Amino acid sequence: MGKNDVIQMKGLIKNILREETQCSFDWAKNLKYWGKTSGWRKGMIKTINRALKDVYSDMWERPTKKHMSSGGVVGYEVANGSTFGWSILNFFNAHRNVREALIDEYSKQYSWWESKTYKPCEFKIGEFLNWLFDERQTIFGKGTPMVKKLAELNHRTWNRGSKNEGDAVDYLTTLYGPNWGADWSGEPGMFSDAITGVDITMMNKNTGREHGYQAKPFMGIELKDGDGVDEWWVESKGLYEYPMKTVNYYIFNTSGRDGVAIFKNEGQKPTVINGKEYMVFDYPPVAQTS
Repeated sequence: MGKNDVIQMKGLIKNILREETQCSFDWAKNLKYWGKTSGWRKGMIKTINRALKDVYSDMWERPTKKHMSSGGVVGYEVANGSTFGWSILNFFNAHRNVREALIDEYSKQYSWWESKTYKPCEFKIGEFLNWLFDERQTIFGKGTPMVKKLAELNHRTWNRGSKNEGDAVDYLTTLYGPNWGADWSGEPGMFSDAITGVDITMMNKNTGREHGYQAKPFMGIELKDGDGVDEWWVESKGLYEYPMKTVNYYIFNTSGRDGVAIFKNEGQKPTVINGKEYMVFDYPPVAQTS
């Protein structure tokens, strides 16, 4: 056996040992299980909210009547832009990166060299949510390594999103002209934001007419042939179907990068392919820059 053969054999043995001693639940991260109406997602939201309310019972408030009616953690790991101390922890329940980090943490207990129960390597949503609540102090407790890790993940994307929205306001203000103004506070935890899906409202100063915008990151756009019909595929993140009554348009932009695209909302649902999220439109953008 030559030197290269020995190296390959060692690599193969190493991979086999890794598979035997680790349990991967990567399949459970697939977005198809976490749609806005899925039972998994609803269970996750309910469980995390219940856990946070228990762990932070002395810091659970509803700062104003415009905040989420259920209240939230106030005064710890405050989200950027909040003037009321609204915590980034309140966004854990629907955050993709947080969810995936929790699934990774959960998988560790199934490694045979760690587990005292020798449970089989299988992911069951009920057991996962039970574990999440049972371990709430270790996972979400103030100052714990895990809550700091999760908060950092959420802060990072929240800050990027806030910057994107601010840049979108600047773009829309210029696009619409002096007869229009933008209503956008960037204040986290508002009830209306969660219900309507509107991030930015453009208002005509003379007529009072309003256009509601949902702002999403712009990761690329491609024009494809969809059975003889042109289709604009916009890659983004955190996509959902939003009500046409309130969200009139999508604005896709990413701070620090060239390119903005605005599309009318006609009730599209996101398309997920190989873990990438797309919104597909069968009509051209209202406005676009390269």
